[in-house]
Amino acid sequence: MFESNMMRFSLKRDVVEPGYLVQFLQTRYVKSQIMSAAKNAVNQSSINQRDVRGIQVNIPPIANQQAYLSQVSAINSLKEAHRAHLARLDELFASLQHRAFRGELFSDAA
Repeated sequence: MFESNMMRFSLKRDVVEPGYLVQFLQTRYVKSQIMSAAKNAVNQSSINQRDVRGIQVNIPPIANQQAYLSQVSAINSLKEAHRAHLARLDELFASLQHRAFRGELFSDAA
């Protein structure tokens, strides 16, 4: 989207949290604005700095942005914990399969 050029954002940190803005810029709302402003070339689309300046950004009060980021962090922590648990369950299942196919699950004592 941005060719070989780089664009910088200068933020007023008393108005917008960088993490909030990063999250907001990844929404469908912003992506649709970018796509509608994109100019199509042969093998790529691009937008210019004027297009970027024209992106509408919803900026709630800083306290709400911080609360949002706190929730995002909590959700990401839960996701990571769930991924770790799923990995452990996969390991246990693989061990169970291994033992089952080697005939080690059932004893002849039954």
